[in-house]
Amino acid sequence: DEDAIAAAILAAAEAAKNWSEAARLLARQISRSPADDPAPAITRAEYLQRAGDWEQARTAWEFVARRYARNPEALTAVAEYFERIGEEPRSEACERAAAELGGCAPEVLFRLGQRALERGDRTRALADFEAVLARTQPDPFAAQEFFPLPEVIRQSPDPTKAAVSFLPGGARTWVHSCRRHRSSH
Repeated sequence: DEDAIAAAILAAAEAAKNWSEAARLLARQISRSPADDPAPAITRAEYLQRAGDWEQARTAWEFVARRYARNPEALTAVAEYFERIGEEPRSEACERAAAELGGCAPEVLFRLGQRALERGDRTRALADFEAVLARTQPDPFAAQEFFPLPEVIRQSPDPTKAAVSFLPGGARTWVHSCRRHRSSH
């Protein structure tokens, strides 16, 4: 069977850490894979990065973004690539596109909220954090110091750092404000 042979050759290239060859083999598989499965294309882009072929890797990631533009998981993977290479605006654009499609992980929405908060866009941050809370169950173990994040953003004059823990039982959210403490001396 041709597919079994191709899979065995790919597995051998992966085992040998011959990422260039593995990426080449995956290119053929991508052309024959269902249009709704981004996994081979994402893996190929990752292999090209491992091989150190930065130009081809970028082309492969851009292919993933174009071909799977309606797939939140694919867009999130592309966003992570752009984050790794320091292209924050492209990373955020991919994450925003994934969020608009729905079905993306709450962590994506949270990162978007953090970025908006860092830029000073409290309205956008509030919408992103409210979306996180809407998609996660409340954490029954949250202590009082874990405030409802949207409420903290509305009330705090300077929420500068937000944090969240995604737990099996839900999400914990909190905001740290950078406030100077004055000494009474």
